[in-house]
Amino acid sequence: MPIGFILERDGKPYYCSAEATVLGGEAPDADFFDFASNKPDLAAGIVMFDSWICNEDRSEKNAIYDPFDQEMFLIDHGRALLGVDGLETLLAMDKKIALHPDFAKHISDASAFGDWYNRLMQIPEYMITDATKQGEQLGISPTDYSAVAKFLIERRAKLPLLLDRNKNSLFPNLKACLWSPFGGAL
Repeated sequence: MPIGFILERDGKPYYCSAEATVLGGEAPDADFFDFASNKPDLAAGIVMFDSWICNEDRSEKNAIYDPFDQEMFLIDHGRALLGVDGLETLLAMDKKIALHPDFAKHISDASAFGDWYNRLMQIPEYMITDATKQGEQLGISPTDYSAVAKFLIERRAKLPLLLDRNKNSLFPNLKACLWSPFGGAL
């Protein structure tokens, strides 16, 4: 059993470990093509989430895919938001979308983007602010977590335009007739 710890939630214990495999070593690469083909609506949700948090590192190594249940587990968000360079990373991402080509190239249907965008817009601002404040427990300064909250709140409104401007380079396999995912949002 890999090294880990016990967490409790709702009175129930859960075993947690940073080790993704039972026998050690590396987990197999996620099959993004299979996932995007079988679950295009969830693939669109991952694109929307990674676009929002500026996660340009969603490679096949940073996800675990169970082809039998067709479930995707997203891991390693270390380069998102403040990334490795802090506020510089955040400011550099303000007007761009940087999705990893390993995942984005398999998106061929954008019809669920609008649904995921609407879900994102329904998150109350206070929840975003409260969530970023928890970064203080990880050593993130009040200046930085406040900047992250402001960034996330403002970025939501920018996503349709950013995705639309970059759709050809981000999604080379997108069926042209399927790009009107945001309706009147653009």
